Amino acid sequence: KLEIGMAQDQVQAVLGSPDETSVRTYGSKTGQPWAGVEWEYRWHLGAYENKRLDIIFARDKDSWLVNNWNWWDF
Repeated sequence: KLEIGMAQDQVQAVLGSPDETSVRTYGSKTGQPWAGVEWEYRWHLGAYENKRLDIIFARDKDSWLVNNWNWWDF
């Protein structure tokens, strides 16, 4: 089960290695931007059904913890 505050190694134990990773700046329009790491997972469920899960990690002292995630159907 994915939860806010999980460490990257915990997420990897549940979901395996991500299909893609990236580093981005979030919150630019809030006046308090922060660096985050995004892990992207993709599942191809059929010719016309695909799902994607984007997990955003925020830095917390010496580790990266789940800040939020988004599901996509395409």
